[in-house]
Amino acid sequence: MILNRLKRRWRTLFHKDVVEQQLDDELRFHLERDTARNIESGMSEEDARHEAGLALDLEGRKNAEVVATMAEIVRSLDSRR
Repeated sequence: MILNRLKRRWRTLFHKDVVEQQLDDELRFHLERDTARNIESGMSEEDARHEAGLALDLEGRKNAEVVATMAEIVRSLDSRR
């Protein structure tokens, strides 16, 4: 498990462009999938893409809040040592 984390961090540090491209691809996939679902539910293409983007932004903010909370918990636990 620690080795996997180290590999990911190494890759992020030294292959940032690859990691960023993978993240862009992942976000694009979700945006396109959610846009298609919204169109199937009767939205115009413009509204569907806008709604999908808002949903991804909200999800990203929630994930960022979870990560920040977890980091704060870890810092708090570390400070008790």
